[in-house]
Amino acid sequence: MVKGSASTDEIKMWSEWMGKSEDNRKIAKIAMSEIIGFEFIGPIIEDKTHEWEKLKSVTIEKKLIYRYRRETKGNRLNWIVKIAAIFLLASLIGIGVFYQNMDENSFPTLEQVVEKVSIETGEGENKVLSFSNGAKVVLNANSKITYSEGLLQDQPIDIRLEGEAWFETEGGTSKNRQVFEVITPNGIIKNIGTKFLVTVKDEYSRVVLQEGMVEVLSIRTNENGQTGEERFRISEGEMAEFNSTNIIRLINVNPTLYSSWATQFVEFKQTGMMEFAEYVEELFGVKVKINNANLKSITIDGAIYFRSLEELVRSVSEVTGIPIYQFEDTKTVYIGHE
Repeated sequence: MVKGSASTDEIKMWSEWMGKSEDNRKIAKIAMSEIIGFEFIGPIIEDKTHEWEKLKSVTIEKKLIYRYRRETKGNRLNWIVKIAAIFLLASLIGIGVFYQNMDENSFPTLEQVVEKVSIETGEGENKVLSFSNGAKVVLNANSKITYSEGLLQDQPIDIRLEGEAWFETEGGTSKNRQVFEVITPNGIIKNIGTKFLVTVKDEYSRVVLQEGMVEVLSIRTNENGQTGEERFRISEGEMAEFNSTNIIRLINVNPTLYSSWATQFVEFKQTGMMEFAEYVEELFGVKVKINNANLKSITIDGAIYFRSLEELVRSVSEVTGIPIYQFEDTKTVYIGHE
């Protein structure tokens, strides 16, 4: 009923259940809040206790005291019957008043509470965000995301991104259900998959898909200032770069070379030493120098888990048998003997 998918009979059943007691209404309030993060706003019911006591003092109680003084043992049974009748009448009146007040305006109302949350990172800082539906976002350094909190469980998570972020949904999530909707200045990225990277630069936005499928809704403006939409899909292992005018590039890539800063995992597939050098430069912000030109023809295969530049280059050095080193007082990594 809370999610809006209940039948008419179910709505009637739960509405009647909530109307039976204050305890039931309290339970319903807690349950609704825990199910989907709604605030429960119920009607304010005035306290009629004082008025009932006042009425009773000038009617029922006054009459009972008067008659009691004049009762005899012979008509005690009549006195008990009359008292019972009075209380039965009072109970029926109370029930009638309660159901009379339980009109459609008295039922609790649901109000969705959606808040905007912003997360930022500084130089050399990454942050991981986990959501209740199992989704995860890893925010790269010098980046910012703004997202809505308090949405329904099945609603996509709207995220505005500045910089770079890695998006990953739960492994068991159906590929037919959208989890994220990433908004960039150049378009909207809707995921129909599990793992992808989004980078927002000044000139364009970039999507690298590692698993699943991504749909991009590009918002374009022509020479006359008119806006239009174009949709295109990206498959696993593809990288798309686009701006508000057109698609700049759509090529096949090794997605782990782009996402390893977030996953700490990279898989080399016939990766040349030059490509490896460029990868290290971009990932760690250092300069890489290949001392021997013959090393440029060597390719690397295999997967590596790493947490630092030192772990990465040590693993590659051990597999290839090529020395890779860095002096403490420089930001240059050397491949091969000088």
